[in-house]
Amino acid sequence: EGSRGRPPLNAAAQRMASTADRRSAGDYAQLWPPARWSIFEVTADDAEVGEDEQAPLTMESARSLRGHRGRCAGCNISTARCVGAVLLLAVLILISLPAGRALAGLTGLVSFAIVRPPGQIHEFYMYRAASEDEMYRLPLGDVNAGNMEGVIWYLMNEVVTWYTNGTRCPRKFNISVIHRLKVFIHATPELVAQGMNFGTRFAFDKGLCNGRCFSQDKCTGPLDCAAQYDKYGFVPGCNNFRDHWPFPEFNTPAPDGIWYSLPLEGRCPYPPTGQHNCTWSFKYEGNVSLRTLEDVMPGDGNCCNGHCTGFWDQQFSPEQTIWRVMQAHAKFSQKYPNTPYEPHHAFCDFKRDAWYQDDTWPRKSPWAT
Repeated sequence: EGSRGRPPLNAAAQRMASTADRRSAGDYAQLWPPARWSIFEVTADDAEVGEDEQAPLTMESARSLRGHRGRCAGCNISTARCVGAVLLLAVLILISLPAGRALAGLTGLVSFAIVRPPGQIHEFYMYRAASEDEMYRLPLGDVNAGNMEGVIWYLMNEVVTWYTNGTRCPRKFNISVIHRLKVFIHATPELVAQGMNFGTRFAFDKGLCNGRCFSQDKCTGPLDCAAQYDKYGFVPGCNNFRDHWPFPEFNTPAPDGIWYSLPLEGRCPYPPTGQHNCTWSFKYEGNVSLRTLEDVMPGDGNCCNGHCTGFWDQQFSPEQTIWRVMQAHAKFSQKYPNTPYEPHHAFCDFKRDAWYQDDTWPRKSPWAT
């Protein structure tokens, strides 16, 4: 039923099947979180981080930052003036921050304003929530990604809680750390022709591509993956939370969240060339444990294995979510003071209408019996 009117399994599909066949059943004993929930983030910089970077972040600074985000949405002025106003507000915020954080933040701000033309190598950090040993047991690929906002929302929504039903213990998939990767991407010529660095974000589950997954676990299936990878190459995909497509399809307390997909068949040694089988590379850049984050805020709102914390309190608060994101960045800076903070801001330039001009792929649950 899902293949009606679709192209037959082609070279891309055969390569994907071959990849899956090479994995043993034991490989899937404890795998990455399901794709549409999976996490990684994007940060980096050559800015030096000072000792004052280690100062605890306050809710007041988080609210201040949150208050200035996206304020220009209702501006009835030119785009240039609107952007200028936002940049001025951001600079005023940076002036009030400690020197180390201000320098790193300013670099990230400048990077965010830079247009990233397709067809070039772009690098940034990604973060993945996983068990401590998971990075070493399976080759990295056929997983999903996201910026820090996306990682924190995933943790809050599904790992440390049962959605809206209280604390989750033990943690989902025994997730205990956030891994950091420096990722390098290079679009294929077919993607460059569409003016994009990223394709659509597919959902990977246990190493298999389930297509685009929407609410209620309705997915477009592996034929969607095969058709698009055959056309554009095995390119990384992305989606902005603000776009409400394909998931999450609703407002979240992390509106700046971004998720990514990283097909294994596109991974290659640095530098990626933009060939169909060489669209991204990565370098491991350390990790921070959830226990380290949770110790920032003592409390009794979330208890697991004899340890309680208030770090995850106010699950649906945008201000508290921004505060958690800032704490996570700060802990990486404390643990790795000689690494960049966030030189190249996370971004997603996928154009839905250019990719799916006629989206007729059926949606059904890949887990339905």
